[in-house]
Parts: sequence; structure tokens; C-alpha cells
Amino acid sequence: MKYVLSLALSAMLLFWAAGCSMGNLQPLEGGVAFDVVETYDPPYDSGYPRIELSMSTDKVYSDGGRTIAAGVRAVGPCVSVDILGVQCPNVLYQVPRPAESSWPLYIGDGLYLCQVAYGWDSDWYALAVTDSYIRLSVIEGSFTQTAPDLFWRHPVNSFAYVCGTTAEDTWIYNDFLDSLTSRVSLTEFQFPDSGIVPYPRSSNGYHRNMPAKYFRYQNDSDFEEAGRVLSEYSKNVLGQHQGVGIRLVDWKNRHHLSWKS
Repeated sequence: MKYVLSLALSAMLLFWAAGCSMGNLQPLEGGVAFDVVETYDPPYDSGYPRIELSMSTDKVYSDGGRTIAAGVRAVGPCVSVDILGVQCPNVLYQVPRPAESSWPLYIGDGLYLCQVAYGWDSDWYALAVTDSYIRLSVIEGSFTQTAPDLFWRHPVNSFAYVCGTTAEDTWIYNDFLDSLTSRVSLTEFQFPDSGIVPYPRSSNGYHRNMPAKYFRYQNDSDFEEAGRVLSEYSKNVLGQHQGVGIRLVDWKNRHHLSWKS
């Protein structure tokens, strides 16, 4: 027991000697990935999406849990980000990770000039926000970068149909879609090929990952009805087919899942 405690104490002393005592700031090392996207708070909860500014370091730290300390302000047509450094974690993690942080941006549609500063360095971006997309374009950059620069927003009253099947059961993809559209009034739409889409572009982890389809509905009761259609289909059809999954996720991050029906 004393040997274990001695090792733990030695590890902590080495950690502090490296200049990262609990809660202290370290200098920023290397570049920073900088993005403005639409997401949720918290990420996995349902609710209205919000605009969020996020950053992560290029450097991956062997002891994860670090965050980027910064002051973020949005005043009129200007957004300023003053990076202070890298905050050491209050809890040590064994999984290597970059330092990461995010902040909500309480801004409406419009054009903004965005400055990201650290010490004597300043990078400048043009930020365009509309009801359909967020575009972040670099004007002058030295230590930050963003890619890609176009993020499509969640259309109001929209959802994604995501289906994965086995090699033998690909027919389910269209069969459920027929059942859904026969009972719920929906309008299909597509996102452009470029940029980041807020919904999945396809299923993931199945033998056949099918392309996602996107729909608009009239009101919340339509999406609830879509959930009932999925629940009935899961009991009547999918119960006889293993390795098939259907997910409906809407713009408020609400989910209807075939495996929970």
C-alpha cells in the first residue's frame, strides 16, 4: 500500500513539475481550431438549437481534461475572443485529448467581424449568420484555422430519417418510408453537397448504411405521429429482422428510435 501511495505521489509531483498544477494556466502551444456552429445545450438534450463558438488545440495532451480559457464578447457587429491560455484540469484524465472549450453566442442574423487574439497575435474572420447557414471566412490568420467554413442550420420543423439495414433487408428502407409518408403529411428537402449538415448524412455501423432523408412537417403533432408510425412498424415488422435500426431526429434534438419502441 505504501508503495502504491508513493507512486501516486511521485506521479503528482512530476505533473506539477511540468508546470500544470491544478487550476493553473499554461501558455498556448501550437495552433487552434476555431468554429462557429449550431448545436444544443447540453449537446445530447432536446431543446432549441443555439449558435456556439468552439475551439480546440492542435496539441493533444497526454492527460486529458484541459480547457481553453478565454473571454468571449459579442457587441454590435463585432465578436471578440481573447485567449488567456490553457486551463489545467481539476480532475486528471488518462485519455489523451486536446484542450477544448465552447461558448454560446447570443447573436442574430447578420454580418460580424470576429477577432481571435492571443498575446500580440490577432486573427480576423468574417462571420455571416442567416436563418439557413453560418459561414466563417478567414480574413487574416496565423495561429487559428477553420475548415470547412460553411455550416447549414437546422430548418424549423424538420427532421432526418436515418436507417441502417442488413444486406438482405435493404427493402425496409423504402418500406418504412412508404408507411410514414402515407400517414404523415411531409415535404422532402435536401441539403447542398458542400458544407457541414446538422443532421447525419447516413446511418452508421450497419451492414448497409443507407443515405439519410430530410423532411419538413407542419407542427409538433406531426413529428409525434411519425414516432407512433415507427413504434407500430417496429413491433409489426422489425421485430422479425435483426440488425436493422431506424432513427427519426428533429430540429429540437428529439429522437424516435426503433430499438426503444
